[in-house]
Amino acid sequence: MREIMKAKPIPNMSGWLLCEFDNGEKRFVDIRPSMKGVLMKLEEPTIFEQVYVDSDAGTVAWPNDLHIDPDTLIIVE
Repeated sequence: MREIMKAKPIPNMSGWLLCEFDNGEKRFVDIRPSMKGVLMKLEEPTIFEQVYVDSDAGTVAWPNDLHIDPDTLIIVE
């Protein structure tokens, strides 16, 4: 399982992150396909922009315990 080291939202591109993985790879990731159920809250730009890296889980996260599996971020194109 890859871990996320850095993540930042891409301005003017709702649902996109620039992620840096523990192997040094950087990738633009479209998480819109994952924004279902409880993650629909991420459609709100003010929430989406609060992304941070949860170092314990090794993935991206948002307030209120919203997380995405890092393996999902690797395979999303």
